Amino acid sequence: MRIFVIMLIISVLGNMVGLFILYKYLKKTSQIQEMKEELMAKHKILEIANSYLPTRIVFIHHSVGRNWLREGGLLDSLTRRGIAIQSASNRQGCDFAEETDMHCWVPKFHKYMDQIIHFDKASDSFYNDSVENEAVMFKSCYPNSNIVMDGSDDSSKNSKTIQNYKTYFNDLTAIFARYPDKKFVYVTAPPMVPANTTKANAARAREFNNWLLTEYLPDYTLKTSLNNLYIFDLFDVLADDQSVLRQEYRRSENDSHPNKAGSQAATQAFLEFLEKNNNLND
Repeated sequence: MRIFVIMLIISVLGNMVGLFILYKYLKKTSQIQEMKEELMAKHKILEIANSYLPTRIVFIHHSVGRNWLREGGLLDSLTRRGIAIQSASNRQGCDFAEETDMHCWVPKFHKYMDQIIHFDKASDSFYNDSVENEAVMFKSCYPNSNIVMDGSDDSSKNSKTIQNYKTYFNDLTAIFARYPDKKFVYVTAPPMVPANTTKANAARAREFNNWLLTEYLPDYTLKTSLNNLYIFDLFDVLADDQSVLRQEYRRSENDSHPNKAGSQAATQAFLEFLEKNNNLND
């Protein structure tokens, strides 16, 4: 009888231990499942949050761009629309912002594209590898609207001719196509005051910009099957029918920087441009 009782006690204790181990196992399994569900929920929240992050545009420019962003209200207008614009200018010590003449874009993008994509204006430094600018906006300054001749292709001499400008952009085609997930926005060079150019040179600037819009851009889309290139014709916004800076947008007769009214007009036109091309900030 004593042996039976002892065996019964051992059996009961064994069952209790087994049940305790099973309880611990099930509890651990439940905790692991809860952790998995929590991680999945956090991941889903991050996905949703990332989908609402503002589009990041890095804007390479010089003085006209600075005035446009500040006194023209472009910076505030884009910020209100959820677009974070990273202003990269020659005053910030960015290697890739020092030169913005037409002949500079091809070698610049070849050499600095990774830095451009990761540039963060907040610290004049660069994002880590997980954060990138979705769009690259770039603009040459107004001296590039003083196109001295139609010209044969002598692009290696960096002359301001229509043919050279066309060559530079044709060379940019392969670069734009190399980054199909990035959007490129070319802002045409602003017009100049009459005292700093000639009627013929100013007319050539308009001719080149018209070529960009009516021939180059459609041809780029056809050749690459991509829709990642946009052209904002700032020249046309600011120029009069003589292809020079409008009188009401001049600071003086010898200064080709658009005044506050000109910069504000450029902002209004750019916002309309964004609405027309609303996939720019998708």
